[in-house]
Amino acid sequence: MPQLSPLNWLVSFFLVIVFALSLASIFWWRQNLVFPTLQNSRPTNSPNKTWLW
Repeated sequence: MPQLSPLNWLVSFFLVIVFALSLASIFWWRQNLVFPTLQNSRPTNSPNKTWLW
């Protein structure tokens, strides 16, 4: 099926991008919990910004 190969390539590429973004978001969230460097400028709002969900 040669007409389905570009669709499969796009789907696989999209899945790889989504997986990479999810891993990056989880790693960034854990780094902010361990090392809250971005929240050091505003220490009063740090407990509200670390728990985004």
